[in-house]
Amino acid sequence: MFGENTEMNCKLGNLNAPTVFIVSEYVDPQLNSTGYYWSKIIHGVSAAFSRVAVICPEGSKFEQYPFESSRVFVYPISESSYKKNNLLFRLFGLLNLSSKFFVKILQHVRRNDLIFSGTNPIFLLLCIALSKKFIHFKWVLLVHDVFPDNLAAAGILRKSNYFYQFLDSMFTLAYQSADAMIVIGRDMEALFRKKQITGQLIYQPNWVNKGEIIPINRKQSALIQNLGWDNKVVFQFFGNAGRLQGIDNLLNAITKVMDPRAAFLFIGEGSEFEMIQKFADTHPQKPIAIIANKDLNSRNAGLAACDVAIVSLIAGMQGIGVPSKSYFSLAADRPILGVVDVNSEVAQMIRQYDGIGWHCDPDKPQELAALIDTICKIDLSLNIGKARRLMEEKYDEAPAIGRYIASLKLVLADSN
Repeated sequence: MFGENTEMNCKLGNLNAPTVFIVSEYVDPQLNSTGYYWSKIIHGVSAAFSRVAVICPEGSKFEQYPFESSRVFVYPISESSYKKNNLLFRLFGLLNLSSKFFVKILQHVRRNDLIFSGTNPIFLLLCIALSKKFIHFKWVLLVHDVFPDNLAAAGILRKSNYFYQFLDSMFTLAYQSADAMIVIGRDMEALFRKKQITGQLIYQPNWVNKGEIIPINRKQSALIQNLGWDNKVVFQFFGNAGRLQGIDNLLNAITKVMDPRAAFLFIGEGSEFEMIQKFADTHPQKPIAIIANKDLNSRNAGLAACDVAIVSLIAGMQGIGVPSKSYFSLAADRPILGVVDVNSEVAQMIRQYDGIGWHCDPDKPQELAALIDTICKIDLSLNIGKARRLMEEKYDEAPAIGRYIASLKLVLADSN
């Protein structure tokens, strides 16, 4: 029987009201940026609706979160363990995890309820689209990644491959079944219009809680002081360094940088950090430092440890994803060096707002090196305050959450 919610009904009451189900693989704000965003969204949505439920893996320590209140009911699913570095094991692991989400949705979501979901795990979209045909609930999709386009960009599948074309057809049908899609980039909106997605597209960029990231003068950064880089111009890569981040292009550019004041700090984790370490070991003449996430006292301290924040993606990622680190760097009042496609959301933002950064196309290490040399000669103190002011005006949490809630209410109203 679909939509069985006896336990939740006892807790939340108001049986006639639709339930807003938030469905996400990540809800832990300490795990990654996706978990950060969904933990904030759950907190905001639970204050706006009388019945809110969360479907997420039980490995998420949700009992510690502020959304665990009398207004929120959690349906945990057992987590799937698999070798994430093995593509075949990862594929089957994600299929298994997605199937568990599918079962929970069939068990607990009722007709005219609303699912608010993201795009992870990869097959979740297909499961929600299929279950929607049985239950006829409403669905608002927050798009952080575009499948299967990101598989082609990463070189995992070619667009000419028959399996890719099959996946593209399946995911297009899934996207079309959403009642509304919230996209985090103007380039992403353009991509979906090109795909002829007919549903409602809502542009709402990523955001940051302005109270959680406090600008710190770089002269007060303990990390910079400990490295002895007080007189350097510090360029920092912060966050996940995976196959999509264009790390090889960045390292190639570092070999071509001429200005001796340029220093490079890598903070985070990911599959490419081993390559970064090997590069640093074989280029001892270059001032390069690497700090793992586990060795970082706080995100705020890490973001403050630079003069310029590097945001880098491989070529071909336009419309497919928007690095959230861009907005955290703005909150820390650091200008951005965007090594991204020319019409990507980050590049458009840099061009639109004066004094918040510079842009360079991917796969052009000589041009990137020359730009780094140029930045080293600029008086960066002239831009102090510009990045933070932009974040507070355009990318703060409270207005963004308010627009999410307004979108959910609009979709629910259409069902009445």
